[in-house]
Amino acid sequence: MRSIGGLAAIAATVVLAGCGGGTTVPAYDAAKDTSVYSSKLGKPNFDINIPHVFDALITLDDNRKVALYIHKGKGTFEQHYSPTKKAWSKPHLIYKTKTDPCQGVTLKADGDTVAAFFDFNGYCYDGEPPTESITTVATGDLQKWDVSVTKDFDGYSKIKFEDGGSTVGFLYRGKVAKTWHYGKGFTPER
Repeated sequence: MRSIGGLAAIAATVVLAGCGGGTTVPAYDAAKDTSVYSSKLGKPNFDINIPHVFDALITLDDNRKVALYIHKGKGTFEQHYSPTKKAWSKPHLIYKTKTDPCQGVTLKADGDTVAAFFDFNGYCYDGEPPTESITTVATGDLQKWDVSVTKDFDGYSKIKFEDGGSTVGFLYRGKVAKTWHYGKGFTPER
C-alpha cells in the first residue's frame, strides 16, 4: 500500500504460487523511489509523415503514468509521472539505435509491472520487416528496464501478463515467443 501525499509507504508484497515455490513481487514503495521528478513530458521526433504512432502513454492503478516515445536517430525514451510530485522523471534512453522505427509502440501494465515492444529497421518505410524487435519490462519505481533484442524478426503482436505481473509473455501469431520473469529477466530464446 502507498500513503497519499508522499508520506512513508508501507511495503506490501504479493506472493504468487508457481512451480517449485512462490515468486514475490514487491509493490511500488513511494518512500524508496529515488527518481528525479523535474521534467516535462517529451515527444516523438520525426521529419517525415509516417502511418504509425511512435509514442504511448498509460496510467497505472496508483495514478502514476508511464510514457515511451521514439526519437528518430536516437532510440526509445521512457518517462514516468508522479501524481504527488506533479512532474515527469527525466527522459531515460532505454534502447539506443539510429535505425528507423517500425510498426509503432505497444505499452501495457498489470499492477506495478509495465511492458512494451517496438521495432526498428533502416528501410521500414520501404516495406522491409524489422531488423531489431525490442521487448522491455520494468517494475516498481520504473528506474530499471530489462531490455531484450531479437534480430531479423517480424515483430511482436501482443503482451500477455500472468501471475499478477510476475510473468510477461510477448506474443507472435497468437503464441508466446518470448517470456520475462520477475527476478530472472528474459528467458533465452530457443
